[in-house]
Amino acid sequence: MRDSVVLMLCGVGLALALSARATAQAIGEPPERADNTLASAGSDLEEVPGIRSETSALLLSALGTATAAACAPLVFESNGPEVAGFVLVGALVLGPALGHFYAERPGPAVAGIAIRLVAGAAVAYGGLSESSEAGATSTSNAIAAAGVIVGGASILWDIARAPHSARVHNDHVRQGRISFGITPSMGPAGVGLSAAVTF
Repeated sequence: MRDSVVLMLCGVGLALALSARATAQAIGEPPERADNTLASAGSDLEEVPGIRSETSALLLSALGTATAAACAPLVFESNGPEVAGFVLVGALVLGPALGHFYAERPGPAVAGIAIRLVAGAAVAYGGLSESSEAGATSTSNAIAAAGVIVGGASILWDIARAPHSARVHNDHVRQGRISFGITPSMGPAGVGLSAAVTF
C-alpha cells in the first residue's frame, strides 16, 4: 500500500511538470518585444512553429526539481536510504536543467549538470572524510561547504534562467523566419526593383 502511495504521488508530480509543455502548445505565449508593425499583423504571429513557453520552461525546471526531491523521503520510508539518495541526487542534478532542455538549449543544461556533479562530489568528499577513522578536517569541511554553496547556487540559477533560455530560443526562431527579397517590377515609370520583407 505504501509503495502504491509513493508511486502515485511521484507520478502526479511528474505529470504536473511535464504538462507544462502541453499547456504551452495549447495556449501559447504572445511574441515579446514586438513593435507596432508586427503587432498589427494580429493572428499571423499568434502561433509560430518552434516557439517555447517561458512559463513552461520555468515550471519544468522548478517542478522537476521540487517534485522528485519531495518524493525522496517517501522513497526512503519504502525502499531505504540508498534508493532515496539516488532520487534526491537525480532531482537536484537533473531537475533544474529540464527547462533548458525544453527550450532546446542543451549547452546551459549540460553546464549546470556538470557544475552540480562537481559540487556533489565535494559534498560527498566531506561526508566520507567525516566518517573515516581520521575524522573530518578543516580542509574537508571547507570543501564540503563550498560544494553546498556552489551546488545550491547552481540549482537556483538554472531554475531562474530557464525562461531566459526560452526567450533566446524564441528570438532565434523569429529571426529565422525573417526573409528579404528583391524582385523586378514594371510600372508607368518603367522597369524597377521592389523589395519585400516577410516574417
